[in-house]
Parts: sequence; C-alpha cells; structure tokens
Amino acid sequence: MAGGSGDRKLALRKFDGGSNTWSNIVDLFSAGSKPWGPQLTVDGTNRVHMVWFESNKTVYRAPDGKLTKVSLGEGENSWPPSIAVTDDGEITVVVTLGEFYKSSSPPQTVHYYRKVGLNFESSQPVDVNSSKQGWGCTASYKNSYLIAWVANNMVNFRFHDN
Repeated sequence: MAGGSGDRKLALRKFDGGSNTWSNIVDLFSAGSKPWGPQLTVDGTNRVHMVWFESNKTVYRAPDGKLTKVSLGEGENSWPPSIAVTDDGEITVVVTLGEFYKSSSPPQTVHYYRKVGLNFESSQPVDVNSSKQGWGCTASYKNSYLIAWVANNMVNFRFHDN
C-alpha cells in the first residue's frame, strides 16, 4: 500500500521460490477508491485469498481474481478485516466496527461474515452481551474456524466446527 496526498494503492505480487523471481505487480483496486488494511490467507491448495477495506465497504478477492463485496458500512471507521479459509473451502471474514476500543461513542463491535455459494451472508455479531469489543480476528484449522476478540478487557474466542 502506498500513500501520498490521500491516494492509496493496493497491489499483489507473487514470489516463485523455484526461479527466485517476483511476478509483475497486479493492481487490486478501482480508480478513485481508497483501499486499506489488506489481510490475506493461503488455503490448503496454496491459493491466496485476500480481504481489505475500500471506501465504505469490505472487499474479498478470490484466487481467480474475482472481487466480491463482503459488506457495506465499515471502511475508514473500522479496524482491518481478518480472513480465514477452512480445508473444505468455507471462507470467514471478521470485521471490527468502530474507531477506538476505549471510546464509548460509538463503541466497537465485532462481526463475522461467511461466504455461502457466490455471496457472503449477512453479518453476525460474535458477542451480543458485551458493549465494548475490539481486535476481532479469525483463523482456520482443518474444517473449523476460530474467532477471537477482546470484550470488557478480556480475550474471548468462539470455535466453529463445520
């Protein structure tokens, strides 16, 4: 990501360990957008999945290069998203909405989205009982995924078996 006078650039470049070379740079955003907070993961077949905020939405980039809108309403007022892909191909994106964990106006909340078919489901809150949440992230293990977040100054987690 590069910056300067408000312009940002998000690009992807792959390294080939066999030939010890880098691929050409591939731009990943549309003109006039402001991408930030890129996160990536590699699935069990060594394909790269990416997610980032762009203007007021979260964007997912599939290994084939197709872009899918995950959600609206995050962007500049949120923390970078997190992504995980299970061995059976289920994709989960976690976003933390709100600017500051210590702030009460507006408080942060952590949500997750699962990709079903071609689209992502509506957001699901990870914790409906805590008013202050933050630092949401996700990881996968085999056919399951884990979501971790901070709520009321304690680390919490939720394990999902598919």
